Amino acid sequence: MHEKDEKLTPGELILTYSGLVLIFVSFITFLYFIIPVFSSPDKITALGDKVSGFSGLNFNAFTVYLIVILSIFFTIFAIYSLFYRNENLSMGFSREKNRKFYGYLMIYILVQLVLSELITYFVPSYTNEFPFNESGPIQNFIFSYQTLLEAALYELLPITIAAVIISKMHGTPLSEGIKFYKMSSKERHFVSVIISLAASFLVSGTILTFITAFFSLLVLNEIFLNLGFLKAYLTNFAVAMTNLTAFLISGNAALSVILPLFLFFLGFLGVYSLVQLGIKVPNETPEVSTSSAIGVDVEHSVERKVISEIEPFVKSRCPECGQATYHILLPNLSLKCTKCGHELDKDAVGEKNIVIDVRNPSKF
Repeated sequence: MHEKDEKLTPGELILTYSGLVLIFVSFITFLYFIIPVFSSPDKITALGDKVSGFSGLNFNAFTVYLIVILSIFFTIFAIYSLFYRNENLSMGFSREKNRKFYGYLMIYILVQLVLSELITYFVPSYTNEFPFNESGPIQNFIFSYQTLLEAALYELLPITIAAVIISKMHGTPLSEGIKFYKMSSKERHFVSVIISLAASFLVSGTILTFITAFFSLLVLNEIFLNLGFLKAYLTNFAVAMTNLTAFLISGNAALSVILPLFLFFLGFLGVYSLVQLGIKVPNETPEVSTSSAIGVDVEHSVERKVISEIEPFVKSRCPECGQATYHILLPNLSLKCTKCGHELDKDAVGEKNIVIDVRNPSKF
Protein backbone atom coordinates (compact mmCIF):
# COMPACT_ATOMS: atom_id res chain seq x y z
CA MET A 1 0.00 0.00 0.00
CA HIS A 2 2.84 2.34 0.80
CA GLU A 3 6.35 2.59 -0.50
CA LYS A 4 8.98 0.53 1.29
CA ASP A 5 11.06 3.57 2.23
CA GLU A 6 8.11 5.30 3.88
CA LYS A 7 7.31 3.76 7.23
CA LEU A 8 4.08 4.83 8.87
CA THR A 9 4.07 5.99 12.45
CA PRO A 10 1.93 4.06 14.96
CA GLY A 11 -0.67 6.85 14.80
CA GLU A 12 -0.78 6.71 11.00
CA LEU A 13 -1.12 2.92 11.07
CA ILE A 14 -4.09 3.11 13.45
CA LEU A 15 -5.73 5.82 11.33
CA THR A 16 -5.14 3.90 8.11
CA TYR A 17 -6.45 0.51 9.20
CA SER A 18 -9.37 1.98 11.15
CA GLY A 19 -10.38 3.94 8.05
CA LEU A 20 -10.05 0.86 5.84
CA VAL A 21 -12.25 -1.16 8.21
CA LEU A 22 -14.93 1.55 8.09
CA ILE A 23 -14.80 1.76 4.29
CA PHE A 24 -14.87 -2.03 3.90
CA VAL A 25 -17.90 -2.41 6.18
CA SER A 26 -19.64 0.49 4.42
CA PHE A 27 -19.03 -1.02 1.00
CA ILE A 28 -20.34 -4.46 2.07
CA THR A 29 -23.47 -2.80 3.46
CA PHE A 30 -23.86 -0.81 0.24
CA LEU A 31 -23.70 -3.95 -1.91
CA TYR A 32 -26.08 -5.81 0.41
CA PHE A 33 -28.78 -3.17 0.04
CA ILE A 34 -28.14 -2.01 -3.53
CA ILE A 35 -28.94 -5.36 -5.19
CA PRO A 36 -32.65 -5.28 -4.24
CA VAL A 37 -32.89 -1.71 -5.57
CA PHE A 38 -31.22 -2.66 -8.83
CA SER A 39 -33.44 -5.73 -9.30
CA SER A 40 -36.70 -4.03 -8.21
CA PRO A 41 -36.74 -0.30 -9.10
CA ASP A 42 -40.54 -0.31 -8.76
CA LYS A 43 -40.10 -0.10 -4.97
CA ILE A 44 -38.59 3.35 -5.44
CA THR A 45 -40.93 4.59 -8.13
CA ALA A 46 -43.97 3.41 -6.15
CA LEU A 47 -43.20 5.96 -3.43
CA GLY A 48 -43.81 8.75 -5.96
CA ASP A 49 -43.90 12.23 -4.45
CA LYS A 50 -42.36 11.00 -1.22
CA VAL A 51 -39.04 10.27 -2.93
CA SER A 52 -39.19 13.12 -5.44
CA GLY A 53 -40.00 15.62 -2.71
CA PHE A 54 -36.93 14.53 -0.77
CA SER A 55 -34.53 14.36 -3.68
CA GLY A 56 -35.89 16.83 -6.22
CA LEU A 57 -36.47 14.35 -9.07
CA ASN A 58 -39.37 12.22 -10.24
CA PHE A 59 -37.89 8.76 -10.54
CA ASN A 60 -38.66 6.08 -13.08
CA ALA A 61 -36.91 2.77 -13.74
CA PHE A 62 -34.28 4.40 -15.96
CA THR A 63 -33.25 7.05 -13.41
CA VAL A 64 -33.10 4.43 -10.66
CA TYR A 65 -30.79 2.25 -12.79
CA LEU A 66 -28.67 5.26 -13.71
CA ILE A 67 -28.16 6.36 -10.10
CA VAL A 68 -27.34 2.83 -8.98
CA ILE A 69 -24.76 2.40 -11.75
CA LEU A 70 -23.19 5.81 -11.06
CA SER A 71 -23.07 5.05 -7.34
CA ILE A 72 -21.33 1.72 -7.93
CA PHE A 73 -18.87 3.28 -10.40
CA PHE A 74 -17.84 6.25 -8.25
CA THR A 75 -17.59 4.13 -5.12
CA ILE A 76 -15.36 1.47 -6.68
CA PHE A 77 -13.25 4.14 -8.41
CA ALA A 78 -12.83 6.08 -5.14
CA ILE A 79 -11.79 2.94 -3.24
CA TYR A 80 -9.44 2.04 -6.08
CA SER A 81 -7.73 5.42 -5.69
CA LEU A 82 -6.64 4.42 -2.18
CA PHE A 83 -4.41 1.67 -3.57
CA TYR A 84 -3.39 2.83 -7.06
CA ARG A 85 -0.47 5.26 -7.23
CA ASN A 86 -0.27 7.67 -10.15
CA GLU A 87 0.53 11.23 -9.06
CA ASN A 88 0.41 12.48 -12.65
CA LEU A 89 -3.17 11.23 -13.12
CA SER A 90 -4.86 13.21 -10.34
CA MET A 91 -4.22 14.59 -6.88
CA GLY A 92 -6.64 11.92 -5.65
CA PHE A 93 -4.12 9.23 -6.61
CA SER A 94 -1.19 10.77 -4.76
CA ARG A 95 0.57 8.65 -2.14
CA GLU A 96 0.88 11.60 0.21
CA LYS A 97 -2.79 12.53 -0.20
CA ASN A 98 -3.83 8.96 0.58
CA ARG A 99 -1.82 9.03 3.79
CA LYS A 100 -3.55 12.23 4.89
CA PHE A 101 -7.01 11.06 3.85
CA TYR A 102 -7.64 8.82 6.84
CA GLY A 103 -7.04 11.67 9.27
CA TYR A 104 -9.55 13.85 7.43
CA LEU A 105 -12.00 10.93 7.39
CA MET A 106 -11.80 10.66 11.18
CA ILE A 107 -12.36 14.41 11.51
CA TYR A 108 -15.52 14.08 9.41
CA ILE A 109 -16.69 11.18 11.61
CA LEU A 110 -16.12 13.37 14.67
CA VAL A 111 -18.16 16.22 13.15
CA GLN A 112 -21.00 13.85 12.26
CA LEU A 113 -21.06 12.38 15.78
CA VAL A 114 -21.37 15.85 17.29
CA LEU A 115 -24.05 16.90 14.79
CA SER A 116 -26.02 13.69 15.34
CA GLU A 117 -26.09 14.38 19.07
CA LEU A 118 -27.42 17.88 18.38
CA ILE A 119 -30.12 16.52 16.09
CA THR A 120 -31.11 13.82 18.59
CA TYR A 121 -31.38 16.41 21.36
CA PHE A 122 -33.32 19.07 19.47
CA VAL A 123 -35.34 16.83 17.11
CA PRO A 124 -35.98 13.50 18.89
CA SER A 125 -38.37 12.32 16.17
CA TYR A 126 -35.81 12.75 13.37
CA THR A 127 -35.04 9.02 13.10
CA ASN A 128 -38.72 8.33 12.41
CA GLU A 129 -38.83 10.65 9.39
CA PHE A 130 -38.35 9.70 5.75
CA PRO A 131 -36.19 7.92 4.62
CA PHE A 132 -35.17 6.52 8.03
CA ASN A 133 -38.60 4.96 8.49
CA GLU A 134 -38.33 3.05 5.20
CA SER A 135 -36.61 -0.25 4.39
CA GLY A 136 -32.85 -0.58 4.02
CA PRO A 137 -32.83 -0.70 0.19
CA ILE A 138 -34.84 2.53 -0.02
CA GLN A 139 -32.54 4.22 2.49
CA ASN A 140 -29.56 3.01 0.47
CA PHE A 141 -30.91 4.50 -2.72
CA ILE A 142 -31.69 7.84 -1.06
CA PHE A 143 -28.31 8.07 0.67
CA SER A 144 -26.47 7.07 -2.53
CA TYR A 145 -28.35 9.66 -4.56
CA GLN A 146 -27.80 12.32 -1.91
CA THR A 147 -24.06 11.59 -1.88
CA LEU A 148 -23.88 11.94 -5.67
CA LEU A 149 -25.97 15.12 -5.61
CA GLU A 150 -23.81 16.78 -2.97
CA ALA A 151 -20.65 15.73 -4.77
CA ALA A 152 -21.83 17.16 -8.10
CA LEU A 153 -23.82 20.28 -7.20
CA TYR A 154 -22.40 21.37 -3.87
CA GLU A 155 -18.73 20.43 -4.34
CA LEU A 156 -17.47 19.57 -7.82
CA LEU A 157 -19.27 22.29 -9.79
CA PRO A 158 -18.84 25.33 -7.50
CA ILE A 159 -15.30 24.46 -6.39
CA THR A 160 -14.17 23.91 -9.96
CA ILE A 161 -15.65 27.28 -10.99
CA ALA A 162 -13.93 28.97 -8.04
CA ALA A 163 -10.62 27.29 -8.88
CA VAL A 164 -10.84 28.46 -12.50
CA ILE A 165 -11.56 32.04 -11.39
CA ILE A 166 -8.60 32.01 -9.01
CA SER A 167 -6.35 30.51 -11.67
CA LYS A 168 -7.26 33.38 -13.99
CA MET A 169 -6.46 35.85 -11.22
CA HIS A 170 -3.03 34.23 -10.91
CA GLY A 171 -2.61 34.12 -14.69
CA THR A 172 -2.12 30.35 -14.78
CA PRO A 173 -3.43 27.94 -17.43
CA LEU A 174 -6.98 26.65 -17.09
CA SER A 175 -5.87 23.04 -16.47
CA GLU A 176 -3.75 24.15 -13.54
CA GLY A 177 -6.66 26.10 -12.07
CA ILE A 178 -8.91 23.05 -12.13
CA LYS A 179 -6.25 21.04 -10.29
CA PHE A 180 -5.92 23.79 -7.67
CA TYR A 181 -2.16 24.19 -8.21
CA LYS A 182 -1.99 27.88 -7.40
CA MET A 183 -4.58 28.13 -4.65
CA SER A 184 -3.00 29.17 -1.36
CA SER A 185 -4.22 27.84 1.99
CA LYS A 186 -6.15 31.05 2.65
CA GLU A 187 -7.81 30.87 -0.77
CA ARG A 188 -8.81 27.25 -0.21
CA HIS A 189 -10.34 28.03 3.19
CA PHE A 190 -12.17 31.04 1.75
CA VAL A 191 -13.61 29.04 -1.15
CA SER A 192 -14.61 26.22 1.19
CA VAL A 193 -16.44 28.52 3.62
CA ILE A 194 -18.25 30.55 0.94
CA ILE A 195 -19.46 27.51 -0.99
CA SER A 196 -20.53 25.73 2.20
CA LEU A 197 -22.50 28.78 3.34
CA ALA A 198 -24.23 29.20 -0.02
CA ALA A 199 -25.11 25.51 -0.40
CA SER A 200 -26.35 25.23 3.19
CA PHE A 201 -28.56 28.27 2.75
CA LEU A 202 -30.13 26.77 -0.38
CA VAL A 203 -30.90 23.34 1.09
CA SER A 204 -31.86 24.28 4.66
CA GLY A 205 -35.28 25.11 6.04
CA THR A 206 -34.36 25.57 9.70
CA ILE A 207 -31.40 26.88 11.68
CA LEU A 208 -30.51 23.35 12.82
CA THR A 209 -30.46 21.93 9.28
CA PHE A 210 -28.40 24.94 8.18
CA ILE A 211 -25.82 24.30 10.91
CA THR A 212 -25.57 20.59 10.20
CA ALA A 213 -25.37 21.10 6.43
CA PHE A 214 -22.76 23.86 6.76
CA PHE A 215 -20.31 21.94 8.94
CA SER A 216 -20.76 18.74 6.93
CA LEU A 217 -20.11 20.49 3.62
CA LEU A 218 -17.28 22.54 5.10
CA VAL A 219 -15.29 19.43 6.02
CA LEU A 220 -16.10 17.75 2.70
CA ASN A 221 -15.01 20.84 0.76
CA GLU A 222 -11.76 21.00 2.73
CA ILE A 223 -11.13 17.36 1.86
CA PHE A 224 -11.96 18.06 -1.79
CA LEU A 225 -9.58 21.03 -2.01
CA ASN A 226 -6.73 19.34 -0.16
CA LEU A 227 -7.06 15.69 -1.18
CA GLY A 228 -9.19 15.59 -4.32
CA PHE A 229 -12.78 14.91 -5.37
CA LEU A 230 -12.65 11.13 -4.96
CA LYS A 231 -11.59 11.41 -1.33
CA ALA A 232 -14.44 13.81 -0.53
CA TYR A 233 -16.95 11.49 -2.21
CA LEU A 234 -15.60 8.43 -0.39
CA THR A 235 -15.78 10.23 2.96
CA ASN A 236 -19.44 11.14 2.48
CA PHE A 237 -20.21 7.65 1.18
CA ALA A 238 -18.65 5.92 4.21
CA VAL A 239 -20.67 8.00 6.67
CA ALA A 240 -23.92 7.58 4.72
CA MET A 241 -23.49 3.81 4.62
CA THR A 242 -22.69 3.73 8.34
CA ASN A 243 -26.30 4.76 8.95
CA LEU A 244 -27.40 1.75 6.93
CA THR A 245 -25.00 -0.50 8.81
CA ALA A 246 -26.68 0.56 12.06
CA PHE A 247 -30.05 -0.25 10.45
CA LEU A 248 -28.79 -3.65 9.30
CA ILE A 249 -27.45 -4.79 12.69
CA SER A 250 -30.24 -3.27 14.80
CA GLY A 251 -31.56 -6.74 15.64
CA ASN A 252 -28.21 -8.00 16.93
CA ALA A 253 -27.51 -6.92 20.52
CA ALA A 254 -23.73 -7.50 20.38
CA LEU A 255 -23.16 -5.73 17.06
CA SER A 256 -25.44 -2.87 18.14
CA VAL A 257 -23.00 -2.22 20.97
CA ILE A 258 -19.81 -2.75 18.96
CA LEU A 259 -20.69 -0.28 16.18
CA PRO A 260 -21.25 2.76 18.48
CA LEU A 261 -18.05 1.92 20.36
CA PHE A 262 -16.17 1.72 17.07
CA LEU A 263 -17.61 5.05 15.94
CA PHE A 264 -16.66 6.72 19.22
CA PHE A 265 -13.15 5.33 18.78
CA LEU A 266 -13.06 6.88 15.31
CA GLY A 267 -14.28 10.13 16.85
CA PHE A 268 -11.35 9.99 19.27
CA LEU A 269 -9.06 9.50 16.26
CA GLY A 270 -10.73 12.57 14.76
CA VAL A 271 -9.67 14.61 17.80
CA TYR A 272 -6.16 13.20 17.43
CA SER A 273 -6.14 14.14 13.72
CA LEU A 274 -7.30 17.67 14.49
CA VAL A 275 -4.44 18.08 16.96
CA GLN A 276 -1.95 16.69 14.44
CA LEU A 277 -3.31 18.94 11.71
CA GLY A 278 -3.07 21.96 13.99
CA ILE A 279 0.57 21.16 14.70
CA LYS A 280 1.60 20.56 11.09
CA VAL A 281 -0.25 23.34 9.26
CA PRO A 282 1.80 26.29 10.63
CA ASN A 283 5.00 24.49 9.66
CA GLU A 284 3.97 24.21 6.01
CA THR A 285 4.67 27.87 5.26
CA PRO A 286 8.37 28.47 4.55
CA GLU A 287 9.99 31.42 6.23
CA VAL A 288 11.81 33.28 3.46
CA SER A 289 13.21 36.71 2.76
CA THR A 290 14.12 38.06 -0.66
CA SER A 291 17.54 39.51 -1.32
CA SER A 292 17.92 42.32 -3.80
CA ALA A 293 21.20 40.91 -5.12
CA ILE A 294 21.11 38.48 -8.04
CA GLY A 295 23.63 35.67 -8.16
CA VAL A 296 24.50 35.86 -4.47
CA ASP A 297 25.25 32.58 -2.73
CA VAL A 298 21.95 30.89 -1.73
CA GLU A 299 22.97 30.27 1.86
CA HIS A 300 23.45 34.03 2.40
CA SER A 301 20.54 35.36 0.31
CA VAL A 302 17.74 33.14 1.62
CA GLU A 303 16.53 32.69 5.19
CA ARG A 304 14.45 29.55 5.37
CA LYS A 305 13.68 26.63 7.64
CA VAL A 306 16.39 24.03 8.01
CA ILE A 307 15.19 20.78 6.49
CA SER A 308 17.14 17.83 7.71
CA GLU A 309 16.90 15.68 4.60
CA ILE A 310 19.38 17.31 2.22
CA GLU A 311 20.32 20.86 1.24
CA PRO A 312 20.66 20.94 -2.60
CA PHE A 313 17.45 22.11 -4.26
CA VAL A 314 15.99 22.82 -7.66
CA LYS A 315 13.19 25.27 -8.34
CA SER A 316 10.14 24.04 -10.23
CA ARG A 317 6.38 23.95 -9.75
CA CYS A 318 5.19 20.86 -7.85
CA PRO A 319 2.38 19.07 -9.75
CA GLU A 320 0.68 18.31 -6.43
CA CYS A 321 0.65 21.47 -4.30
CA GLY A 322 2.26 24.24 -6.40
CA GLN A 323 5.28 24.64 -4.13
CA ALA A 324 8.36 25.75 -6.06
CA THR A 325 11.22 24.09 -4.17
CA TYR A 326 12.40 20.51 -4.58
CA HIS A 327 15.17 18.83 -2.64
CA ILE A 328 17.54 16.69 -4.68
CA LEU A 329 17.63 13.17 -3.26
CA LEU A 330 20.67 10.98 -3.68
CA PRO A 331 21.79 8.76 -5.28
CA ASN A 332 19.37 8.91 -8.24
CA LEU A 333 18.89 12.71 -8.11
CA SER A 334 15.12 12.37 -7.81
CA LEU A 335 13.16 15.39 -6.57
CA LYS A 336 11.13 15.73 -3.38
CA CYS A 337 8.80 18.68 -2.74
CA THR A 338 9.66 20.52 0.48
CA LYS A 339 5.98 21.18 1.21
CA CYS A 340 3.95 18.05 0.49
CA GLY A 341 6.70 15.43 0.12
CA HIS A 342 5.72 14.56 -3.46
CA GLU A 343 8.55 12.70 -5.24
CA LEU A 344 9.22 12.39 -8.95
CA ASP A 345 12.00 11.72 -11.42
CA LYS A 346 14.54 14.49 -11.96
CA ASP A 347 13.45 14.94 -15.57
CA ALA A 348 9.70 14.72 -15.00
CA VAL A 349 9.04 18.44 -14.56
CA GLY A 350 10.67 19.34 -17.89
CA GLU A 351 13.27 21.95 -18.74
CA LYS A 352 10.73 24.68 -19.49
CA ASN A 353 9.42 24.49 -15.94
CA ILE A 354 12.81 25.06 -14.31
CA VAL A 355 13.42 28.60 -13.08
CA ILE A 356 17.00 29.71 -12.45
CA ASP A 357 16.60 32.20 -9.64
CA VAL A 358 18.51 31.95 -6.38
CA ARG A 359 16.82 34.96 -4.79
CA ASN A 360 13.80 33.10 -3.45
CA PRO A 361 13.68 29.32 -3.99
CA SER A 362 10.41 28.84 -2.12
CA LYS A 363 8.14 31.01 -4.29
CA PHE A 364 7.51 30.61 -7.97
